[in-house]
Amino acid sequence: MIASATALAVVLALFFFARPLYKSSSRILITPSLTENGFSSVAAELNSVGNTSFFSSFQDLYYLFRSSELIDIVVSGMNLDKEYRDANSFRKPILYGRNQPFSLELLNLGPEDEFRARIFKLDGHSVRIVSGKDDKAVALGDTAVVNGAVLVPRMESGWDSCPEEVIFRKTDYFSVLDRCISRWDVVPMDKDVFGFDLSYKDESQERASDVILAVLDAYADFNRKAKAEGVEKSDRMLMDRLADVGSKLGIVDDNITSYKSSNLVLDVRKKGTISFRDGFAANSEIEDLEFEGEMLLYMLGQIDSCRTNGLTTLLPTLVPVESGNSLYRTVDDFNDKLLIRNRLIASGGIKSKVSVDLYAQLEELLESIEAGINTRLSSIDASVYNLESMSGKVEKALRTDPKHESYLRSERMRQQFLQGTYIYLSKMLEENRIASHFYANAIRVIQSPSGSGIPFFPSRRFLVLLFLGIAVCPVLLFYLYSRLLDDRVFSVKELRCFGINPVATLKENPDQKEIDSLSDKVYSLGYDNPTTVFGVVSVNVGSGKSYISRIVSENLAAHGENVVLVDCDLRKGTVSAQFQELSEVKNALASYLANSSAGNLDTIIYKVGNLDVIPVGDLPANPAEIISSPAFDAFVNELRKRYKFIILDCPPINIIADTMEVSRALDKTLFVIRAGLFRRFLFEDVTEVIRNQSLPGLHFIFNGLKR
Repeated sequence: MIASATALAVVLALFFFARPLYKSSSRILITPSLTENGFSSVAAELNSVGNTSFFSSFQDLYYLFRSSELIDIVVSGMNLDKEYRDANSFRKPILYGRNQPFSLELLNLGPEDEFRARIFKLDGHSVRIVSGKDDKAVALGDTAVVNGAVLVPRMESGWDSCPEEVIFRKTDYFSVLDRCISRWDVVPMDKDVFGFDLSYKDESQERASDVILAVLDAYADFNRKAKAEGVEKSDRMLMDRLADVGSKLGIVDDNITSYKSSNLVLDVRKKGTISFRDGFAANSEIEDLEFEGEMLLYMLGQIDSCRTNGLTTLLPTLVPVESGNSLYRTVDDFNDKLLIRNRLIASGGIKSKVSVDLYAQLEELLESIEAGINTRLSSIDASVYNLESMSGKVEKALRTDPKHESYLRSERMRQQFLQGTYIYLSKMLEENRIASHFYANAIRVIQSPSGSGIPFFPSRRFLVLLFLGIAVCPVLLFYLYSRLLDDRVFSVKELRCFGINPVATLKENPDQKEIDSLSDKVYSLGYDNPTTVFGVVSVNVGSGKSYISRIVSENLAAHGENVVLVDCDLRKGTVSAQFQELSEVKNALASYLANSSAGNLDTIIYKVGNLDVIPVGDLPANPAEIISSPAFDAFVNELRKRYKFIILDCPPINIIADTMEVSRALDKTLFVIRAGLFRRFLFEDVTEVIRNQSLPGLHFIFNGLKR
């Protein structure tokens, strides 16, 4: 009952006084091209030419979302170190958003400074601010000094909704930051999905959702700046490389033209049949057409990639001027429409009518671009064929001289290498610029921040579990202690586990039937002998051996048996104390054995009803010497001559050695074990007695069983 009452009091206190925490959750997906296992080709190629990768891995994004820098931006931007509470409500809830009527701008307090005030609504758009010993009325928008703080109250929402009293508190900024970090949680989604589950716990459900949105905004700003710096750095590097390669390519072209011009004049003079000047022009035009063809083939590859990705990839704008301004404008129009559609998809509008219409327009533009490129490629092929037939005659003249052929082959190889490098770097530059368009859409929110409106803490489940824990735990601990840690023996089964099988059992407050049954068991142990000396012993105090000695003796005497009960506990005299008429007896066993006067045995035998009793009398100073004396042996032998049943009540065997001294005179030993008092470690003492046969005719009686 005490545990249940305590549990109920704790639960009620939490329910009424604990400030609830609400949980808001959101789910976001990361653009695959920005994840660790999905780097775009431009990122991989920029890494290959020595540029630092500007794409964050999935793990880096995880640590960024959990970073204190990001939460710091949110705490500072939302002023989370300032709290406004409704003083008139029982739990003093947070006033935030639409419920926050005004705010206090503190002009002279630092991040670590704290300030508290009670603000009362006054008529005429003014407030009364009480802090410390200061009490001032301030109009909204005016500046005032209250308790050392320079502050300006400003209206935030409807003045009519303002509570009569508001509690304002500015807390140490860094402690608030630590608290917000502890309430912020980021959990990666399934390993096959690149995304996170975001959650935040706060006293206001609305503020918890706004914190998540603020974190996403802070990340977007942070990511946009970082990526823009990376793009700018990569752009400069690629432009420098392109300028260098273009310069070298121009030098090689000039070398080839100059060499041909200087060495073919002699051939003209010799043969005079070929217009070498036309041949030079043809070669130069072929080179320009081949370069243009390479660029257009690259465009076709990007178109195929765009189709594969579901029309989500921008096309490069590297369209040569020779291919026509109309084709360039078509590509630019395609990219503009694609960026619009990507923004719609990022905001969850993939199935909207605008998005579907844009998709159809993008397909038409893509087909138009592809058709224009194929037409231009066919024209280039025809032009190259005609020009090659003209330049072939010039080349044939050059091949007649091995020296000319070797030099031109070497320069041609340099020219082809530089052309390939130039095209490659041009691709990289365009992809680098295209990639910058995707940074704003690096994150896609698939579940907006929301909560159930039910407190996360203390929740109903928590309160129920707390109640059960406080109410049940003490009972459970008590049970475990009584069953697992408590080494007391309570049942006959436990005795038998240690090899002890009692001949009789006796319950607490036994009735006459149980006493008769115990007496019959004792009688059966000695009925076939002329006389039997029983020693009643136990292993510890309080086992009930003196009680059993008395009731067995009285029951046997009531049935006409010749019985004498002897109190051999010369240190306490427990049996003697149980008979009121014998409590003041002086002449008894102790004086009899001390004087060795066996002749006057009758003087120490007292009649109590039908039972003969020999009490202790005055307790001697040397009980061990008296018990071990020959007078005790003579005393027992004299009793054997007079009685059939002689019951000696002995002291506990593990307290003193008197019982072992008495054992030499015994025929049978009744060993009393009490339930709930006998402990398992005492089995060692009992086992040693059994093993050494220290007590003759040993029989066990289990006393004190629960009813």
